[in-house]
Amino acid sequence: MAVFRPFSSRLAAIVLTVATVAALSAPQADAAMTQVFDRAGLNGDLTVNWDLFGPAGTVTGAPETRTVGPVAVSVSSSAPGLLRADGGLGFADGEALLRDNFTWEDSFTIRFDPNVRGFGFSLQATRLNLGDYTGLIEIFDIKSDQIGSLAFAGSTDAPPIFVGGLSDAVDIGTIRIGIDNFPGHAPRRGGAAAINRMDLVLRNADPPSVATPATLALVLVPVAAFAMSLGLIRAG
Repeated sequence: MAVFRPFSSRLAAIVLTVATVAALSAPQADAAMTQVFDRAGLNGDLTVNWDLFGPAGTVTGAPETRTVGPVAVSVSSSAPGLLRADGGLGFADGEALLRDNFTWEDSFTIRFDPNVRGFGFSLQATRLNLGDYTGLIEIFDIKSDQIGSLAFAGSTDAPPIFVGGLSDAVDIGTIRIGIDNFPGHAPRRGGAAAINRMDLVLRNADPPSVATPATLALVLVPVAAFAMSLGLIRAG
């Protein structure tokens, strides 16, 4: 008859405690955003140059789409469209920009399809003499559920700022750019912005899996329970 050596109930209790703590303390997967403050830190895989939407002076459709590598990029506004411009507003002369079409309180929306997990561009408010401003980029998944936002601040008296973000979980489907602080107007966020080339980070093939605390907890809990059951068995 098989003989089992008694397993220490104290050791089993320790294992179970470690597993429980790991399960309770492990961060849960969510759709949080990590803000990135420069292009090098973003380390994009793909660049969208806005001259794809036409020469300076072109007004985009609503929406209008171009395919860049494996990604379809759509731009739109609640106004008739967005404007292609070259340079100005602190950007280099001739630099291809996408901006509001002088309809400052309308929206400025960019959509991606598929597999985008990060984006970034330099941005400047287009409202002349605005001075200091704040803004927000609202970020949505491919189902149009909001997954986060990125706050930023700048000044029309200073160079453009870089705004970027990486999704910690789900793919990004849409971003909506908004500038606050419209002198002489009721508080309202609008798409009064110009942006230069946009870098995208793609969600590539999954890297080799690494056990997270939550994964380890899933393994340790049944092991600890089994160990405790062994502790109750006596040699027969």
